[in-house]
Amino acid sequence: MGMHKSKELKEPDLEALTSLMQRVDNVPDFKRLQCVYLRSKGFDAKQVATLVQYSVEHVKSIWTAYFKGGIAALRVKPKGGRYNFHLSLEEEKELLARHTRAGEKGHMLEIGPLYQSLCEKVGHPVALTTAYRIAHRHGWRKIAPRPEHPSRNPKAAEYFKVFFP
Repeated sequence: MGMHKSKELKEPDLEALTSLMQRVDNVPDFKRLQCVYLRSKGFDAKQVATLVQYSVEHVKSIWTAYFKGGIAALRVKPKGGRYNFHLSLEEEKELLARHTRAGEKGHMLEIGPLYQSLCEKVGHPVALTTAYRIAHRHGWRKIAPRPEHPSRNPKAAEYFKVFFP
């Protein structure tokens, strides 16, 4: 007897599954729901794997997750997050607010002072790129004057220097 052959989907679960398949908004969740739906229609693991383009082992693990945890276990868990950080977003905003005030007074905004205050706030030295990433995360960007205009004519500049000292 194969895996999960003795387990069947009940009619309310099948209705909930079909309605959720119509409302789901991402492909991985849809495929996981489809694996269980196709099983209820009599397909075996190899056929389901071919249809949803998963491996047979993955289809079986999806079935196991469903029979252990129900439809809620079929949702794909979100990835990512801020697991390693020195300051919370609110603390970062407060730190940047002090340096923004200096920029509003007409002073140049530099990363050096921001980096120094970041190290003081954290309590130990951090990488300089940490300061750049904080600035970038909150919408700061590097604006520096160009050394010369891109369509500058060197001959005309020399002419101007000679005749209009």
